[in-house]
Amino acid sequence: MKYQLWITAVVALAVACDDPTEPPPTTDGMHWPPGQIDIVIDPSVGTMDPDAATHIKAAFYTWVHQADIPITFSFETRACDAWDNCVEAESPWEWSNPEAAAITDLVYVSDGIKSASIIFNTENWKWSTSGEFVSTLTRDIQTAALHEAGHVLGLIEHSDDPEATMFAEIGWDVDRTLSQEDIDSVRELYNERSRRD
Repeated sequence: MKYQLWITAVVALAVACDDPTEPPPTTDGMHWPPGQIDIVIDPSVGTMDPDAATHIKAAFYTWVHQADIPITFSFETRACDAWDNCVEAESPWEWSNPEAAAITDLVYVSDGIKSASIIFNTENWKWSTSGEFVSTLTRDIQTAALHEAGHVLGLIEHSDDPEATMFAEIGWDVDRTLSQEDIDSVRELYNERSRRD
């Protein structure tokens, strides 16, 4: 008998508003400006698995290559600071949902996303890069990073399709590919941006 345990992904948003009399911007069509997104991979991800950084990078590249969007990434490994787009591991877990495997924290203003962080929960979950099922308490780093990278790119809403990477709950199954819905959603977001820019 196969058991499945699902974990809800959490997205935290911070809205920066220059004029407090203006309503905050909506998340509809939120995106990065064209070009390169610089991402810092904190050394703490090495506590998850020695190959964690490689698999996190692969998750980001999957979005660019499979969806063919006009974004590139550069990665640097060092301690994160407050101004970085950062991927890190956290224990003790200080976010409100102790069962969340990871969260994405975005900061944006009316003209787009300004910064993003992905935080992996290493207090309550074990992590693997094997690409195979390990246990019900172990998550595949690349599978989780693929989902969180979708949020980083601006896919805030979760999909209703359980086959989609952007489905709200991440099980312990390993899935390192994007569904057609994921590809169509990110292409629509970035093609819409191209028409506006």
